[in-house]
Amino acid sequence: MKHFGIGLIIRNKTADKFFIQKKDENYPISKWKCSFSFWGWKIENSDKSDKEALIREISEELEPSSFIIKRNWNYINSYEVKSDQNYNFTLYELVLNNKEFNELVNLKVNEGFGVVLDKAYLQDAKWIWGLEKVFHDYISS
Repeated sequence: MKHFGIGLIIRNKTADKFFIQKKDENYPISKWKCSFSFWGWKIENSDKSDKEALIREISEELEPSSFIIKRNWNYINSYEVKSDQNYNFTLYELVLNNKEFNELVNLKVNEGFGVVLDKAYLQDAKWIWGLEKVFHDYISS
């Protein structure tokens, strides 16, 4: 069975800071503990669209989710990701001005941690499920 993933990358307007999810020590797969991820994850059979899946995922991960959900997201691309399980992953982007970006620290993160990191750090970081390829493609475009 083919898996489908969905994710949102959140950045400031100058693309020098990114708000990324970091998995914690409780992540159920040990090799991905403390790895980085986009917000979102799996498209369920009950989701009517990829955006519906992303809204559901963000609602589970961030509070208040309305701060993110009510924004306009840019479709970036769909990727074939090779990892432990090969899957399709669709990436969206949310660009915030500096004031809005700084407000992200007020969001409660329900899964792992929310961290603000720069592009150079994230290029060399350990990403969950092979998502480093997606991040590299994203920053190269």
